[in-house]
Amino acid sequence: MPAIANNTSKGCGAVMRIAPLGLFKQDDGVLFRHAVGIARLTHGHPTGFLTAGYLAVVVATLLRGQTLEIGLEHADVQLDQHEGHNEAARALRAARALAAGGRPRPKELETLGAGWVAEEALAIAVCCALTAANFADGIILAANNSHNSSTTAAITGSLLGTQFGNGVIPTGWLNKLELRDEITQVANDIYEVTSGVASIGADLTRYPPN
Repeated sequence: MPAIANNTSKGCGAVMRIAPLGLFKQDDGVLFRHAVGIARLTHGHPTGFLTAGYLAVVVATLLRGQTLEIGLEHADVQLDQHEGHNEAARALRAARALAAGGRPRPKELETLGAGWVAEEALAIAVCCALTAANFADGIILAANNSHNSSTTAAITGSLLGTQFGNGVIPTGWLNKLELRDEITQVANDIYEVTSGVASIGADLTRYPPN
């Protein structure tokens, strides 16, 4: 098993990649801890791994048919129980405050940061998802900045895609997606495993253990 990171990284990599964990049907507290454990393999700063736990719980709540606002509330409960949560909580409060004023202009969105660290990337994505008129609008808002737009758009896509389903992704975007078939296969396999239709060991031989 890989060693837990002993660095102090609070980069956005862990929160950007954690969304699929939310597909697993688990108690919020258990899910949050699992996400934190996975994130800590590469990110040693509390903000770097607590934001991953936060996003996983939001995704899981959306999959239960709840709204994004309720998902954020559920994740708040889990975040507040962990030492070192203040930085992430402060960024998320700022995101909601900005979103309360309606769809922000790009310069206003940049008041939440550049998105190079975990709490800023998550805050920008939350603000974009809360104010988006639709999936494409949210992604465009998250991507139209001069900083870490790939990460902020990816996290926004995780939130809006979970909330509304893959049918909302513009066909023109999908037609230009590199490795579309492979990505679709992996996504379908993850769904089948998390829904109990398949098991990695018995059914998904395309993923050898070694």
